[in-house]
Amino acid sequence: MSVPSTALPPPGRIRRDVLAQAAGRAVNLLLAVGATLIVVRALGEENYGRWATLLAIVQIVGWFGEAGLERAGVQQAAADPDREGEYLGGLLGLRIAVALPTAALSGLATLMLADTRDMRIGGLILSLMAVVYAPNALRAVFQLRMRNGVPAVLSTVQTAIWAGCSVVIAITAPSLAAFAWAWILSTAVMVAIQVVLARRVTSARIREGKRQWRTLLRLGIPLGIASLFVLGYSRLGQILVLKLAGPDEASQFAVVSRLLDQAQVLPLALMTTMLPVLAALYGERRIEFERALGLTVDYVYLVTLPAFVLAVVVATPIMELLFGSQFAPSGAALPILMAAFTFTSLTLIAANLFLVTGTQKRFVAIAAAGLLFNVVGNVIAIPYAGFVGAAWVTLATEATVLVLCALALEPRLRRRLCGSWTLVRGGASSVFAGLVGYVARELDAATVVIILVFGAAYVAGLAATRVITSSGVRAPS
Repeated sequence: MSVPSTALPPPGRIRRDVLAQAAGRAVNLLLAVGATLIVVRALGEENYGRWATLLAIVQIVGWFGEAGLERAGVQQAAADPDREGEYLGGLLGLRIAVALPTAALSGLATLMLADTRDMRIGGLILSLMAVVYAPNALRAVFQLRMRNGVPAVLSTVQTAIWAGCSVVIAITAPSLAAFAWAWILSTAVMVAIQVVLARRVTSARIREGKRQWRTLLRLGIPLGIASLFVLGYSRLGQILVLKLAGPDEASQFAVVSRLLDQAQVLPLALMTTMLPVLAALYGERRIEFERALGLTVDYVYLVTLPAFVLAVVVATPIMELLFGSQFAPSGAALPILMAAFTFTSLTLIAANLFLVTGTQKRFVAIAAAGLLFNVVGNVIAIPYAGFVGAAWVTLATEATVLVLCALALEPRLRRRLCGSWTLVRGGASSVFAGLVGYVARELDAATVVIILVFGAAYVAGLAATRVITSSGVRAPS
């Protein structure tokens, strides 16, 4: 099948789309951190550990309502734009069909793992997410149109509503059930607005889309199974810390893991923009494909490397600043999880490349190996090292999975995921910024000042090594 002439957007449009997402998600991140602070202080250490565990359960079980279908739908619609309406209709129909069974499974899992009445009620309420979120499949149209700023803005609206409700609940009667209702309400508002906007852009033909169910399932299920394994080894650590080390350790791990989740702003934005582009270019425009892939990988390095170095310099002060002195111990895990940040971001790229290259079944085996490695490692490490042990296991798991992905993809790619001159330049700039930040810390500068000084030094380092120029980020060689 030939690639449409409109498959490769102008570079400026790609940059604007990524920046729009990054800006929206950055604002969303600030609101989310604020909401997290409110929930942490309202629930206390033990109940916040339970809340984080409920969210982990909902996310893991929620796989059955998505199962890689959205990425499969985007990939197919990007490669065959004339049948976009059918693929979107098929995607929406499938998501609605599995919503109720997914909600029932989520509720059952909650009842099995909850240890208090409030946790059971809150978990049952959160299980409704599968039903409420199903129509959100239509957001795929904005990814195909490269208008990803729209979902980013609506996500910010959702977080703003969630934060506002959290304030009211924290002041009045904080409980897991109340926060769960607020979560459902904010999500429902966001989904309703998104559906209205999506219907103005395209027409999802649900009846005709049934013809595409088999294709979407064939492509999506292997990727979905792999994503479930990835989600499992990224979320089971939280559950295992609660069960093996207690709610206090689970709370420490929950807040630092939340920062890792929120740090995925730019990697997620990049792949949201680049998946349809890479899908359209692969096969017939390999030179452009390799160049687009190289730029994506380089951007990941430029974001993740300084995050790790900054965490090494001011981990504990950052956790105290954000969450209070009672969460200062979680600073011990922050540099470890920020080291894992690079691996998780590159694995996100690799997961989409398996779909683009039609080798998603290989990713299933790799992710399964990662899950097994993670569970065994956590069972061994948590009883001896608590949440810090869980952090080390997370890092080891992500590194192992990325190496396996790189080895599996290398025969189909000319560019390696793990090697780039930008890695060297970005690493040198990060180390320089870290030294500047360390000096500022030794001079007893405030944490906010250290972060600002670190950022300025990092940008200066990138400019000095010519990673960034007056025209933007230097293209990969």
